Amino acid sequence: MIRSDELLPECQYALVDVIDANREPRDYSYLKGLLQSEDQELRIRALKAIYELGVPIAITLYQSFLSSEVWEERLMVAQLLQRLPYEQAAELYKKLAEDDSWHVREEAKRAIIVHENSIQDNQPKKGSNRHEHRNPSSYAVLR
Repeated sequence: MIRSDELLPECQYALVDVIDANREPRDYSYLKGLLQSEDQELRIRALKAIYELGVPIAITLYQSFLSSEVWEERLMVAQLLQRLPYEQAAELYKKLAEDDSWHVREEAKRAIIVHENSIQDNQPKKGSNRHEHRNPSSYAVLR
């Protein structure tokens, strides 16, 4: 049997692309293992496939990619942060919002804006309480 690490790089990329297309959560462990690869393209594709799986993540596994020299890795981690509660990712988004790469900055800023908009959408609207803003003199008084 051939192990995937014995395949040519192009074949490894294709394998990760197939895993990405199939989106089977059982492949998560395999993809996590690829994050240790020396091949930056393989790491980027693995990060993308993990993002596409939509599985919950633990940020500790991806923390090192936040300071990667490869902007595509930082971008993929910015997207992966969406799998965390915003409170856990907020400081990381703020850091990424100042990244050297425009793509990374925009992804982080987009996530912050989406969160802020969701907070605004969940706040009570003016007039939503049926007794709010009524003038007490407008009530009929029966005597």
